[in-house]
Amino acid sequence: MEAALRLSDNIEVAAILTMHGELMRRQPGFTQHAGRFRQEAVWIGRDNAGPIGADFVAPQHERVPDAVQDIVEFAKRDDLPVLIQVAAAHAQFETIHPFVDGNGRTGRALAQAMLRSK
Repeated sequence: MEAALRLSDNIEVAAILTMHGELMRRQPGFTQHAGRFRQEAVWIGRDNAGPIGADFVAPQHERVPDAVQDIVEFAKRDDLPVLIQVAAAHAQFETIHPFVDGNGRTGRALAQAMLRSK
């Protein structure tokens, strides 16, 4: 959270990657993914066999950088009520699911950074 607050004055893709890196660098088994967008398909659900039985399948990993950049551009707008803007950005971030793990933590940190920057 401290990284998110430090980076709240300049919400950019690099800042989001830094937030994720700070949150995940001590997570056993995931240190190689800390601060990096996923390079694989991810899904949410009970079926570990693949995405066919998943409750949700995130967008293809090739689309993640541009999708996160869209969130950054959306966060810069000043023509929306702040809480609605933060809620929409958070929902979109979680839908993109840009990381192998730590999406919820990073999304919450991003929401706090957006609130502070506004």
